[in-house]
Amino acid sequence: MINFSFRVLRLIKKIKHNKKLKYKKWVQIFDALLSEEIDLIVQDIKTSNLKTKFLVYIIEQDENRNIQNTLNSLNTQLYKNFDIFIGETKNCLQFIKNPLYSDYYLIILPSGSLLSKYALYWMAKEIETNKPILIYSDHDYIDIKGTRKKPHFKPDFSLEYLRSTDYINFSFAVKMNLLKNIEIMEEDIGNSHAILLKIVEKLNFSEIRHIPAILFHFPENLFTKRKSSIILLENHFKRLGINAEVQILKDGCYKIIYHPKSRPLISIIIPTKDNKPILENCIKSILNKTTYKNYEILIVDNQSSDYETVEYLKYLNLLENVKILRYNAAFNFSAINNFAANYATGEVIVFLNNDTEVITPQWLEIMLGCLEQPRVGAVGVKLLYPNGTVQHAGVIIGLHGTADHLFKGYERWEEGYMCRAILQQDLSAVTGACLMTWKRLFEELKGFDEVNLPITFNDVDYCLRLRSKGYRIIFTPYVELYHHESLTRGKKHSKNYKKERKNEALFIRNRWGEFIKNDPFYNPNLELKDEAFTLILKPRIKKPWKENER
Repeated sequence: MINFSFRVLRLIKKIKHNKKLKYKKWVQIFDALLSEEIDLIVQDIKTSNLKTKFLVYIIEQDENRNIQNTLNSLNTQLYKNFDIFIGETKNCLQFIKNPLYSDYYLIILPSGSLLSKYALYWMAKEIETNKPILIYSDHDYIDIKGTRKKPHFKPDFSLEYLRSTDYINFSFAVKMNLLKNIEIMEEDIGNSHAILLKIVEKLNFSEIRHIPAILFHFPENLFTKRKSSIILLENHFKRLGINAEVQILKDGCYKIIYHPKSRPLISIIIPTKDNKPILENCIKSILNKTTYKNYEILIVDNQSSDYETVEYLKYLNLLENVKILRYNAAFNFSAINNFAANYATGEVIVFLNNDTEVITPQWLEIMLGCLEQPRVGAVGVKLLYPNGTVQHAGVIIGLHGTADHLFKGYERWEEGYMCRAILQQDLSAVTGACLMTWKRLFEELKGFDEVNLPITFNDVDYCLRLRSKGYRIIFTPYVELYHHESLTRGKKHSKNYKKERKNEALFIRNRWGEFIKNDPFYNPNLELKDEAFTLILKPRIKKPWKENER
């Protein structure tokens, strides 16, 4: 086992009480390669008999002629099984078509890019262990003074996120024999987003691997001149036969709206008890704003006794597309929704809290368009507090010990880390306060767990069960609702509620321990205990040369 040097241990002790760890210090502590680690890597290369071959193609660029730095970086690689070529983008096509390189993995490097010393070694280890066709890593940028900055600690592969932005960039290697079956154009070679979209069209997600470590360093000014291209994404969707509208949010970021293929009946399930003003606000927003017409509302009354609420429910029951269901048992959020789902006649179900308020008129169309994409099991949306700040922009498993919402308290327009607060993406879970799913899947999975999770985390558990069956969960920020959470929950909870929540959190940690340790749509270099997307003091990633460590 490798021990940190005394210098590193002193640095850790010095910053332990700081609220946030700066990247420069993080690099100094966790990304410095000690001499004993180099010895271990060299030894592992010898004993592992690694055979992966790389072709590193360096693109000549007029605006960045610093090719020598890239060559120096490659010369320091601990893994030596690679060939280097330098040229214009058009010359790279000759290697792709050359059968001699079929078994190679292609890495395209814009001139001036650098690799960490163990980059090719780590990729070769991962390739020979898991046999991916496409493999990518995290990356950062280097300024003209050589200072590393702007780390991009990425999620595992997310198709929606890749469509929304080129989060992978040039930090990838792809097996050359795949490229022969793709119509690669000269302009694709110099545009990582274009070539990546064409690559993933041909792959199963299981053939794509992510190394959660910074293996690539790009010049800070490298991509400043790259312009967004709607055509690039429109062609991608055309090749796949997907009807989608693409808009530019900002350079490099796209808003994607999938147009529904059909107009199925959508059953909106809303549990409620008393407090007429809250329910009335919710129902009015649905009836007055929703542009999608083929829906029904199932209101589940859990023993309301307030006179105004009872009378309001009688009124609602007279409406053509509203049904009132009576649930005459103790409050159990999972059981109430399961009960209502039995009466839903729609192909699609939306679970909706009574303290929500629709903002986006096309909310059902947008969610349905996402749900209809291949292997999607559930869709969640952006929820806002009454003051307009974010209450929910997706869920990260393991955050604050069990699971928590992303970007809470952010302004609705704030981009967040790597623009993830404003972009559509795959996630492990979304909140049940507004969640769309297929009724057939909900029935297949026996609904929410009303035995073990009667109050909280039932939505997280349902999403993770979908994920375990191979279904995707999509978060779309292009649907917004207010969530008047404080109106229904208040600032205080009963001791019994807190006890139940604690027990249910423990159940989630026991059932979904692997997700708690490593949510694939987060990153093990990021904090779980404090604010999301801050650097962690002790990364959870296991380096391949330390795989024998406990």
